[in-house]
Amino acid sequence: MSTYEITKTFTAGPLKGITITERTSARFTVGQTVDKPIGGSPYRIDACFLIMDWGSTVEDYHAELDAADEADATARRMFGGR
Repeated sequence: MSTYEITKTFTAGPLKGITITERTSARFTVGQTVDKPIGGSPYRIDACFLIMDWGSTVEDYHAELDAADEADATARRMFGGR
């Protein structure tokens, strides 16, 4: 499973203006906004980086990126959008 480090800035609500960095298994698009998160303040994604394991090779890294790009393209075909 891939791990991503994301940086997000809260854009409204009680956390407005706060920027945090966290690790997650979800891949986000830089610039994406989440206007109605469940149980939280709206935020914007400022950065999203794939974190490589120590045992990974450059080829593994590129394969992960290719798989993620293909998943994004499939989702756009199925659901429309950006």
